[in-house]
Amino acid sequence: MAYGSPQLPTVCVLEIITPSGVEDLFKVLGQPGNRHDPSAFPALVASSGWEVDSEGTAEVAERFGPMF
Repeated sequence: MAYGSPQLPTVCVLEIITPSGVEDLFKVLGQPGNRHDPSAFPALVASSGWEVDSEGTAEVAERFGPMF
């Protein structure tokens, strides 16, 4: 059964499911006072054992215009 109101706009949710351990990368990225060079991001992610699909992410962002 679906619930909703015709007066409210449609809401879309992007759910990102990741394996455990990705929080360690966010701890590094979120340290106060640290500014990371965006061009160094792929190397930082790789050093954590992760892969990023930048092209796929860009396509999703362009298509759906997510807000963070």
